Amino acid sequence: TLLFVNVYLVVGFFLWRFCVSHVRDRQTLLYQLRTFTLDKTECKYEYDRIFVESQIREWFGSLGAFEREVQTEVAELVEQQLAAKEAMPWSMIFVGALSHVFFTT
Repeated sequence: TLLFVNVYLVVGFFLWRFCVSHVRDRQTLLYQLRTFTLDKTECKYEYDRIFVESQIREWFGSLGAFEREVQTEVAELVEQQLAAKEAMPWSMIFVGALSHVFFTT
């Protein structure tokens, strides 16, 4: 029984850390999309920024329209995709359950 508890705690600890990190990453992604602005983006070369911004103006009409598209439409689509998938991959749930299966049978 003590061996079961020790193995379960070790596996459970690492699985818990992964779960917390995974959920935090999903929340961070949505936050970044909802607060996206071109001012916060980085380009290695200034001429890249000039080119990209000119293309955005051509395709979306203005930089603000593009930012609003990312903050609303893109963020909503990503949120729907994340909601359609399980919060935790089944493979990780399986790994977490292995120690329980092996040490209780």
